[in-house]
Amino acid sequence: MTRDKANIFKLDKEILETYKDNEFDDCMPGAKNFAECLKKTILTKPTPYVLLLEDNFGMGKTHFSTRFTYYLRNCNIDTIYFSAWENDYIEQPFVSFSKEIIKYFKQYESLWDKFGNTSKAIFSLISNIIKTTTEIGKAIEAVECFINNFIEHDDYLLSFKKSLKDFIESLPNKKLVIIVDELDRCRPDYAMKTLEIIKHFFDIEGLFIIVPTNEHSLQKCVKALYGIDEEDKQSLENEHYFNKFFTDKLNLYKPNYLNLVQTIITESSIQKLLDNGKMSLSDRYNSLTTVQDKLAEFGNGFKLTMREMVNICEKAIYFCHHINRKIDCEYLAYLLCQNVSRNNNSTYVIQSEHPLSDTSKKKELLTFSIPKEVYTIGHINYEQQFMQEHPFLNNRNFNSYKEFDEFYEYYSKNLKSFDVYRKLEDRFMRITYGYNFEPFEQYIENKKREIDIYKSIWDSDDNDNELKQYYNHIVNNEPSIHADKLKLTEVEI
Repeated sequence: MTRDKANIFKLDKEILETYKDNEFDDCMPGAKNFAECLKKTILTKPTPYVLLLEDNFGMGKTHFSTRFTYYLRNCNIDTIYFSAWENDYIEQPFVSFSKEIIKYFKQYESLWDKFGNTSKAIFSLISNIIKTTTEIGKAIEAVECFINNFIEHDDYLLSFKKSLKDFIESLPNKKLVIIVDELDRCRPDYAMKTLEIIKHFFDIEGLFIIVPTNEHSLQKCVKALYGIDEEDKQSLENEHYFNKFFTDKLNLYKPNYLNLVQTIITESSIQKLLDNGKMSLSDRYNSLTTVQDKLAEFGNGFKLTMREMVNICEKAIYFCHHINRKIDCEYLAYLLCQNVSRNNNSTYVIQSEHPLSDTSKKKELLTFSIPKEVYTIGHINYEQQFMQEHPFLNNRNFNSYKEFDEFYEYYSKNLKSFDVYRKLEDRFMRITYGYNFEPFEQYIENKKREIDIYKSIWDSDDNDNELKQYYNHIVNNEPSIHADKLKLTEVEI
């Protein structure tokens, strides 16, 4: 099982160290440029400042935020990463929020000693709450005591805020960045309490807070708790209520699906398939470039998340290594993306050139019809009579290359003498007319030439229905992919 590396602070120290100076190597291309621009915003904007970093679920907000935290620290900008979701079991967000600040302050022993006794007492009280969170009864008692102290003594709060401000002013850049992540995964009441605390308690000069979250989920929280529909753009009052928490909003940098796929599915990952001819590098239906391009195209079309795309890429590699035939990269990519999509986007389908497309070029080529010039005599159409007299040439849809080739082979053997048709012509000639087979000869030769060109490109299995069933079956039932190797029947699987 692949270890989740979204939050790099959960990794071992040795692994975390590898990210130093290479914080964004495993991010989507563009992450570092975006980070540099965001760093300039932090250093130049007036504070207090609360930035909503908006994007949908699964688009890599935590992946970027943890690396951005590490990046800022390497740039000597004091930064705290706080996962709200991991702390929403604590009833009061202030306690868990302050816990991270305390842990960070402890690094600066010289500055810590400068704090006033009142502020130290508050920090000490918070520390005691943290230590007793494993004992629920004591934790509740400590929290209640802490809250009562704030209610009864406003000077505690003022002193704490002043001490925090003094601490920030003592930092090299006179800025403290706090990234409050995963708020959109929290309970609605906890999420809103956290925003209220940020707004009313941590409005301190020098403090820059970033909230990477999904705006829509916060709007749902507001509606659930207060009955205010934040998505009702007709109400200026509602819009103002939501926006009061944030100084500004910024969308996370737009993902590049193709670059993501190319970083996962590489030439080295399919080298064995290249060696045994099941895949090629480019310009083929079974090529590396095709699987990369099509996964990116369908992933973008079906609006898949970055997390989903990573999983799909890993599955694609797995399937490619176990499919016992040339890989139909486009159809496999389509099924993998469609299988996890949440919308039926009919505009994103396999291309019409593909043999398995509902409107495929192959179906068009294998559709056989007699040119009208053959049975048009003296401006009179004898089509019905012709079809009755020549059932072998009856309009038809060939089901495969093989079926057409058998027809063409039979036709070719009789091409010179044309005995089958000549006898019929002689009979018709006795009633003063005969069919003109020259347009048919030209038609069948052109058809053969087009099909051979198409076959040279799409040289996959000829049984399209069987191929469709095979790919659909393995995508929806992964263990079935080992059927051939294990010699198990479909029922046994």
